[in-house]
Amino acid sequence: MYRQIRNIFKYMKIALLLLFCTFFMPERISAAAVESSSDQAAVYPQLKAKASSPIGFVPEGWKLEKEYRDDLNGDGIMDLVVLLRKQRKPDLPKSSDTSEFDSFDTKPRILAAAFGSSAEHGFTLVMQNHTLIPLHESPVMSDPFSELTLKRGVMKITLESWASMGSWYSSNISFTFRYRENCFKLIGYDRYELHRGSGREVETSINFQTGRKNVSSGLADKKHRIKSSRFQRSPLSCIEKVGEGFAFEAP
Repeated sequence: MYRQIRNIFKYMKIALLLLFCTFFMPERISAAAVESSSDQAAVYPQLKAKASSPIGFVPEGWKLEKEYRDDLNGDGIMDLVVLLRKQRKPDLPKSSDTSEFDSFDTKPRILAAAFGSSAEHGFTLVMQNHTLIPLHESPVMSDPFSELTLKRGVMKITLESWASMGSWYSSNISFTFRYRENCFKLIGYDRYELHRGSGREVETSINFQTGRKNVSSGLADKKHRIKSSRFQRSPLSCIEKVGEGFAFEAP
C-alpha cells in the first residue's frame, strides 16, 4: 500500500509543480523542483570517525537537526545519536503566504550514532544511515520523520505518512533497535493505519525477538478485533539491512 500511495504522489507532485509554475508562483516552485530533483541523487559524505562534540560530526554543507543522549551499549557512559540534514540553498525563493510549500524541504538526512569514551572525552562513530528515513518528496505529504526516542538503551524511530490531499489514509511506523553484536538490531516494529473517511484503524505490533505478531483492527469508536500469531524467527537484522522505512516488508 505504501508503494502505491507514494507512486501516486510522485505523479501528483509533478502535476502540482507544473500547475503552480504556470499560474501562481513560477520562480519559487521552479527552484523547489530543481532542488528536489537534485536531492534524488544526493551524495552522502562519510562522517568523521571521532569527534569531541555532536557538531564535530557535521560535514560541510550539512546541519545538526537533532541530537539525543543515552547509554546505548551498557557501559555506563552517555552515547550520542544525531540527525543531520543537508542545508537548503540560501537563495531558494520564498513567498509571504503560509502555504504548504513554505515548509516543504526535500533535503536528505543522515542518522548517526557514536559511543562515548571516558578516556578520550569524545565520541566514536559506530553507525551512519541514510536509507531508513525517506526523503520528503511531496508538498502535500507530511515530513516522513516524526520522532526519535532513546530509552534504556533502546532506539525507536517513528515515520509518518499523512496527506493533505489525494488520500484518506494516514499511518505511523515505528522501528525499535537495540545495539548488539556490533550493530543496531531491529527488535520491534509497530504500524498504525487510519482511513480518515471510514474511521477504520489497523494496529500491527511485531516482536522479532519472540516471533510474535499482534494485529488489532476495527472502527475507531468500536471494539477492535485482535489476532495474534507466530512467525518463524530468523537472525535479527541490522539497521543497514532494513532499507527504506516505508518500503520495509514486515512478516
